[in-house]
Amino acid sequence: MLGYSREELVGRNFNEITHPDDLALSRSALFDEKGEPNSRLQFEKRYLRKDGAIMWGLVNSKLYFDGAGQPKSYMTVIINIDDRKRDETTKALLTRELAHRVRNTVQLTSSLARQTAATARTVKDYDLKFHRRLAALSAAQDILFDRNWMSAPLSRIAQAIIKPFLPEDRRQGELIVNLPDVELPTQQAQTIAIALHELASNSSKYGALANGGSVNVVASLQPPGDDGAKVLHLKWEERSPLPIRKPRRSGFGTRMLMSAMPEQFDGHAKATWRRDGLLYEAWLKLPDV
Repeated sequence: MLGYSREELVGRNFNEITHPDDLALSRSALFDEKGEPNSRLQFEKRYLRKDGAIMWGLVNSKLYFDGAGQPKSYMTVIINIDDRKRDETTKALLTRELAHRVRNTVQLTSSLARQTAATARTVKDYDLKFHRRLAALSAAQDILFDRNWMSAPLSRIAQAIIKPFLPEDRRQGELIVNLPDVELPTQQAQTIAIALHELASNSSKYGALANGGSVNVVASLQPPGDDGAKVLHLKWEERSPLPIRKPRRSGFGTRMLMSAMPEQFDGHAKATWRRDGLLYEAWLKLPDV
């Protein structure tokens, strides 16, 4: 278990095979609060193997006495608990990671609620917009859970977010999606999901999709810049058969598209309102996944 032969262990003191940080624990375990030898011991500590590796052991000891009733020796059983310790460490890491994700989700949901309330005209309007944005966030999180919360493909996110806005009848409009095989980290995946929701939602209400037009959602990867980061050029292009007017006021969607999402990707964005609809472009730096 420790890599030693019997001959190498006989005559050694337990201090020689105990991890230095657990020496005080080992010594204190031998005596009670009155300074008397403990008759039974059970505690966990780290041992040093012959090759220098660390091994966690569960120590169970019983004190034996001589004929005069004086402490003579301990009979000790050491159980290798490396696997359990690794499981405990993993569980602790997962718990901290889960807490981090929950905090992020709560903060993001709170931000959605505040931003939606700031621009909603009625309680009914707020309720509808807020729950639709939550649905977009939930769709992105479902994909992330399927991928062990490591990353999410851009194409799957777009399909999940845009699907509710796909026209049932071609006469009502057409939406074409052509995106590269790009993996997005968790935070960026959720942000771009909400951004795509805002684009699709606005188009279905006021833009090309509302007028029976078409929308092309395309993206391409540009060569890395001086910092070595790849750049995703995302384009949302509307073609409406009827004239489209630029909105008179900006709201949550505008801030998300022009500020929040580009900043999340350390990029920039541009919106051009043409007679036949919106042309939205974003240049987003892609972190390594």
